[in-house]
Amino acid sequence: MDCIGIVGFGRMGSAAAESYINAGYKVYGWNRSLEKVDKVYGVEKITRLKDLPSKCSLIMVFVSDDDASAQVLYGKDGLFSGSSSDTVILNASTISPIHSKLAYDISHELNINYLHTPIMGGPKTLVEMRSLILVDGDKNLFKLVEGDLKIISRERLYLGPPPTASVVKLILNSIAFTNAEILSEVISLAEAWDVNLDKLYEAASKTWLKCIFDKYMRRILSEDYPSSFRMRLAAKDLFYTTASGYYKDIHMPIISMVSQLYLHASSLGYSEDDYSRIFKIFKRK
Repeated sequence: MDCIGIVGFGRMGSAAAESYINAGYKVYGWNRSLEKVDKVYGVEKITRLKDLPSKCSLIMVFVSDDDASAQVLYGKDGLFSGSSSDTVILNASTISPIHSKLAYDISHELNINYLHTPIMGGPKTLVEMRSLILVDGDKNLFKLVEGDLKIISRERLYLGPPPTASVVKLILNSIAFTNAEILSEVISLAEAWDVNLDKLYEAASKTWLKCIFDKYMRRILSEDYPSSFRMRLAAKDLFYTTASGYYKDIHMPIISMVSQLYLHASSLGYSEDDYSRIFKIFKRK
């Protein structure tokens, strides 16, 4: 396909739109605040969401949570209301398994082509074609659109039926956010005991922990690290993980506690900052 519609012009949606424009696609865009669409040069703005499927048969959704996803998919005048049998909707949002299954059920009833395609990576990895896209749903439909997904990824991994991609994405995110929080705690401990942080890193680099320190240590300590993944969204994903455990009678005490720490950091004014700023709550007097 050489045309794509983008729904949601936050950091990820804007980066995806930029990538497709650079690849020669015609890009149509919709966002609840339409002025955000204007910030990406070359995107044709669509004022009514339900009109987007008539402009382009392939649509990607980048919204923040279940509520926003439900609204743009099957809410009043949402994408499903304007879609035909030719429309393919790829939901790249990080959503709960409960919502994922519901969206699939509704799309199936309406005979709408729908896949869940959450993305591992941030805006920069989209532009640089380094992201990993997780996919669940109809495998033949995935094969049909995989070429379009190559524009923003290094790899596409088909996982099976829904809501597999949602569960895997939440698991991987929860591990990442928990590692960042734990490393923040121990860096604070090291500083309190006047441990040279370069020596701490040198010691860690001689163990399997090197990958965690390489990923997060400089990111945590940087005072001006750009926001790649917002604090409040980290709290949301961790909450979805614990809620998913609840529906399967699995208690997740550590992830639940870490979720509250990210929520607390958000309430202290770090909600729009990168989730690595969780370090700041341990630095406060």
